Amino acid sequence: MSEKITDETGKTGNEEKNETDKLIEVTKKFADKAEDYVSETAKKFKKSETFGKLTNLFNKGKEYVEEKAEEFKSGEMGEKFDAFKEKAASKAEVLIQKAKVAGKEMAHEVDDAIDSIKEKTKKGL
Repeated sequence: MSEKITDETGKTGNEEKNETDKLIEVTKKFADKAEDYVSETAKKFKKSETFGKLTNLFNKGKEYVEEKAEEFKSGEMGEKFDAFKEKAASKAEVLIQKAKVAGKEMAHEVDDAIDSIKEKTKKGL
């Protein structure tokens, strides 16, 4: 009296597992083939004339940007930028000092308020 347990499609658990395993294998093979195709296509593209032209164009663009950056730094705008940087740093330092002083003053006020509360609490008890 051994009855096999089947699902609604009429397949047993072992049959489903085998089909799942087969599907996984097919998927793995497909993924491997896709990876091989992408790798091969990338290799071909890197060897292509188009890739060479793009690389050359990119390098020329990079050189142009670097050249213009150097011109900017060495020209009048570079000097103005450096002067602006120095002024900003100086103002920032002044503001930092003011913030430190204000922070210390606030800390003293908080201490005084805490002391006042302690005094009132002691008197109230």
